[in-house]
Amino acid sequence: MKNKYRVLVALAGFAALFLFITSTMTTWVVYSGGTTPEALNYLPLIIAPEGTPTVTPTATPTAAPTVIPPGSVPNVVIDQIVYDPSSGNDLDGEYVRILNNEAGPVDLTDWRLSDEANTVFVFPEFVLEAGTTVRVWVKEGSNNDSNLYWGRNRSVWNNAGDTAELKNSNSVLVDLCSYPGGGNSSNCN
Repeated sequence: MKNKYRVLVALAGFAALFLFITSTMTTWVVYSGGTTPEALNYLPLIIAPEGTPTVTPTATPTAAPTVIPPGSVPNVVIDQIVYDPSSGNDLDGEYVRILNNEAGPVDLTDWRLSDEANTVFVFPEFVLEAGTTVRVWVKEGSNNDSNLYWGRNRSVWNNAGDTAELKNSNSVLVDLCSYPGGGNSSNCN
């Protein structure tokens, strides 16, 4: 006596169902999208004898990543400039803090931070997560998720006043912050 089978498939979007039958096995492949096997999104499949209770799997919804449309300027700002640190050594204490106000991460690779004298820091491969900051230090050091290092042996930010410009990889001005001098730092936001 042959078993009768029923197939329960969770389909999403456009899908195609292929049935391959050989003398020893039945193979079902369900896919959505793409034109090559490498580009396909394979979906779950249940094969059960007729009358067997089964559970139909459903896709777990995931939030779509926030995508900044091409040509738009993300909400990334110069949050603070420490130009005359209280430690007394400008080189060791100077930094600019950059804040990502976007709902998603922003790729800062090849962005530029510069002063009025056009001393330029080019961001290495770096992604700034949503709602976080990174400090761009003037001195040498090892880059990590919250600190990048310019690698200079001289200070950059003038104690008597300066302007910091932040430009994206297409040289579009994203933000700038000017300060008059006096004090130790400037909160730009």
